Amino acid sequence: MFPIAMKLVPLGELERRAIMECSAGNGGNKFAAARLLGIGKTTLYRKLRGIPQLPADGLRAERSLNGKQT
Repeated sequence: MFPIAMKLVPLGELERRAIMECSAGNGGNKFAAARLLGIGKTTLYRKLRGIPQLPADGLRAERSLNGKQT
Protein backbone atom coordinates (compact mmCIF):
# COMPACT_ATOMS: atom_id res chain seq x y z
CA MET A 1 0.00 0.00 0.00
CA PHE A 2 2.44 2.71 1.23
CA PRO A 3 6.22 2.46 1.29
CA ILE A 4 7.52 1.62 4.76
CA ALA A 5 9.64 4.80 4.79
CA MET A 6 6.51 6.96 4.41
CA LYS A 7 5.12 7.88 7.81
CA LEU A 8 1.47 8.77 7.92
CA VAL A 9 0.48 11.50 10.35
CA PRO A 10 -3.11 11.61 11.61
CA LEU A 11 -5.12 14.54 10.30
CA GLY A 12 -5.76 15.80 13.84
CA GLU A 13 -2.03 16.00 14.49
CA LEU A 14 -1.43 17.92 11.25
CA GLU A 15 -4.19 20.33 12.22
CA ARG A 16 -2.73 20.79 15.72
CA ARG A 17 0.72 21.50 14.29
CA ALA A 18 -0.67 24.01 11.79
CA ILE A 19 -2.63 25.85 14.50
CA MET A 20 0.35 25.97 16.84
CA GLU A 21 2.71 27.21 14.12
CA CYS A 22 0.28 29.88 12.92
CA SER A 23 -0.40 30.96 16.48
CA ALA A 24 3.28 31.30 17.34
CA GLY A 25 4.08 32.99 14.05
CA ASN A 26 1.45 35.67 14.62
CA GLY A 27 2.42 36.54 18.17
CA GLY A 28 -0.75 34.93 19.51
CA ASN A 29 -3.14 37.01 17.39
CA LYS A 30 -6.20 34.75 16.90
CA PHE A 31 -7.68 36.76 14.06
CA ALA A 32 -4.42 36.69 12.07
CA ALA A 33 -3.91 32.96 12.78
CA ALA A 34 -7.45 32.14 11.63
CA ARG A 35 -7.04 34.23 8.49
CA LEU A 36 -3.74 32.50 7.68
CA LEU A 37 -5.34 29.08 8.20
CA GLY A 38 -8.30 30.04 6.02
CA ILE A 39 -10.87 29.47 8.77
CA GLY A 40 -13.12 31.71 10.82
CA LYS A 41 -12.07 32.91 14.26
CA THR A 42 -14.95 31.01 15.86
CA THR A 43 -13.76 27.81 14.18
CA LEU A 44 -10.24 28.47 15.47
CA TYR A 45 -11.55 28.93 19.04
CA ARG A 46 -13.47 25.65 18.77
CA LYS A 47 -10.40 23.82 17.49
CA LEU A 48 -8.22 25.36 20.22
CA ARG A 49 -10.55 23.96 22.87
CA GLY A 50 -9.82 20.49 21.46
CA ILE A 51 -6.04 20.91 21.79
CA PRO A 52 -5.04 20.27 25.40
CA GLN A 53 -1.47 21.57 24.88
CA LEU A 54 -2.73 24.95 23.63
CA PRO A 55 -5.64 26.43 25.61
CA ALA A 56 -8.03 28.77 23.81
CA ASP A 57 -6.99 31.67 26.02
CA GLY A 58 -3.33 31.10 25.06
CA LEU A 59 -3.80 33.39 22.08
CA ARG A 60 -4.71 37.02 22.30
CA ALA A 61 -6.86 39.01 19.94
CA GLU A 62 -5.29 42.31 19.01
CA ARG A 63 -7.47 45.38 19.03
CA SER A 64 -7.00 48.65 17.23
CA LEU A 65 -7.32 52.03 18.89
CA ASN A 66 -11.10 52.11 18.29
CA GLY A 67 -11.55 48.77 20.10
CA LYS A 68 -12.28 46.68 17.01
CA GLN A 69 -10.31 43.53 16.41
CA THR A 70 -7.59 43.73 13.82
